Amino acid sequence: MRSTNSLTENTYNLLRPEKSGLKNFDLLRVIVGVIIAITIFSGLIYQFFGINMLDFMPKQSLCIFKAVTGKPCPGCGMTHAFIHISQFEFIKAFHENPFSIPFYLIMLIFLFTGDVPKILKSKIFKYFLFIAVILLWFIRLTR
Repeated sequence: MRSTNSLTENTYNLLRPEKSGLKNFDLLRVIVGVIIAITIFSGLIYQFFGINMLDFMPKQSLCIFKAVTGKPCPGCGMTHAFIHISQFEFIKAFHENPFSIPFYLIMLIFLFTGDVPKILKSKIFKYFLFIAVILLWFIRLTR
């Protein structure tokens, strides 16, 4: 029989990947895998049964930033876009969030290779991405 203290310690260690043997990298890969699996599953349901998972999504945004300010954040529309990608509706995905398609591809690469392309790690790319996100966000805010 385990003591309560031991059970509490084991539960606490599960929340700390470095103590449970699960590295942060592995945890991230699991999260990415789950996201990809859910979108592929929703795409299969759409293709075989004609059921659009977007019909089951809440009409009100779940974004905290949008709830507080009334304006979309740079990530708004990503969930809808991923579902559109799984249904091969790339133009709709682009309209939901222009960064969704490249981000989805990067997630796929990361899931299968365990790494991202070197160019994505460069400082120049990070600066370019930061400027692109801010610019796109500004455009979305002025619509």
